[in-house]
Amino acid sequence: MRDSYFYPSDHEAFEFIMVPKALYEDAHYKGLPSGCVILYSLMLNRVSLSQQNNWFDEQLRVYIFFTIAEIMKIFSCAREKAVTMLETLQLIGLVEKKRQGLGKPNRLYVKKFKGCVPSHSRRA
Repeated sequence: MRDSYFYPSDHEAFEFIMVPKALYEDAHYKGLPSGCVILYSLMLNRVSLSQQNNWFDEQLRVYIFFTIAEIMKIFSCAREKAVTMLETLQLIGLVEKKRQGLGKPNRLYVKKFKGCVPSHSRRA
């Protein structure tokens, strides 16, 4: 068995989640709990998966599914904490929730954070 040091080939054994620096540096997000920052980062990761799966609404906006049960499992927390984290992201304007109806999961729209360049304003 190899020792516990990292070697050049070891990077392939990990998956990483990118955390936008703006969530720690922009005054608008100051005080955002770390759990919310990580949850938002996980949601950003799912946006790319949704794009690959063509999960777009009628206005071509990308949506994801991320249930309260999944949040509870990932963060090993109670329902109340999971709901609070999601509501916090909604209140600060990073997530929008759309109900789909009885028995169906909510669609979540992960919104761009301040400082993120809108895709429609980028030059080719």
